[in-house]
Order: sequence, then C-alpha cells, then structure tokens
Amino acid sequence: MSKRKKLEDLDIKIVNLVTFEGHDGGVGINADIVYKGKKIAHVYDDARGGEMDYTEMSTGKGGWEAIRELFKEYIQLPKTLEQYSFNGFGVTKLYDHNLDTMTYHFVNLALKEQEQKKWQAKVKRDGKKAILVSTNGGESYRKVYWKGYTLQIMANSSRGKKVLQETVDRYLSREGATILNKDYLISLGINVA
Repeated sequence: MSKRKKLEDLDIKIVNLVTFEGHDGGVGINADIVYKGKKIAHVYDDARGGEMDYTEMSTGKGGWEAIRELFKEYIQLPKTLEQYSFNGFGVTKLYDHNLDTMTYHFVNLALKEQEQKKWQAKVKRDGKKAILVSTNGGESYRKVYWKGYTLQIMANSSRGKKVLQETVDRYLSREGATILNKDYLISLGINVA
C-alpha cells in the first residue's frame, strides 16, 4: 500500500470566499476551489446540514477537458489522505476524510487568512492614533491614546515626544507586554527597545 498524503501537502486553495449566516445561525459558504493552480470548482454550503454542493467549472484557462480531469482527480483525493483524529466525549477516534472534510480544512485556512488580513488592517489603522499594547501574544490589544492627538502630532513637539517615550517605557517594563505598532513609533523617533 502506498503512503498516504497529508492535507498540508496538497496544492489546494480556496478563493473568492464569502460567508453568510445560514440556518439556526450556522455559517454558510460560497467559494471557488483552486487545485494545482487551476480554478476547478465552485463550492456552496447553505449551512442547513448535509453535504456541500460542488459545481465543476465549465470554462477556464487550460480548457474544459483539463479542468474536468483536475476535478475528477480532486474528488478522489480524500481516498489518498491520512486519517484524522477527532476527540468526542473524551474518546479519540481516527476517521477517513471525505470530500467535505478535506474541503473544509482549506476553507478554514482561507477564513483564518481573511481574519489575519482584517486584524493587520485594524492594527495599522489604530497604530497611527494610539500606542497599541498587547499582553497576550498579540491576540488583542489596549489602545493608549490622547484625545484629539495622533501619535504624529504628539511626536512633533518635545513635550509630546517625552510623554510618548515615558508611556512606551512604562508599558515595556511590564512582563509580557508587547508594542504592536513598534515600527511606526520608531519612525517617529521613539525608542522601543
């Protein structure tokens, strides 16, 4: 028997991912599947239970026949994968993947990537107005700001720069504290050691 593949080794990506509230508050998805660099299918989950719907792409770069062959290969992939473990009610069991569990793995990766991009945009936006202090590894942060002043305005005066430096030093002296907008503060002349 040949060695089974790991999910992480597959060339699969979920693109054009849109989520929506489905039945009883569940999360539905609408997305495209890219396999080996080609968009091969559209996947839809209405969040009402049951299997996801897969629609093979009828057109695309590489020709219809090539897309069809890649789609056929994609739907056979779960048979080639290592089993995954699931702990339910204190008992861990091994299960075989099916098309939905395999696809949802990559949907979850795409969702994490979307959330990470939103988080980075929020940090960048907030980081111009306030010192961003995290004490939990960057999962959340506290904004230290001065009403009516951006960090740039504060750094333009010697008194404001002194206040910024003292504030950064005070927070950095706390165990586990991290300044998330360190690079921006450094660009304003604040020492963030």
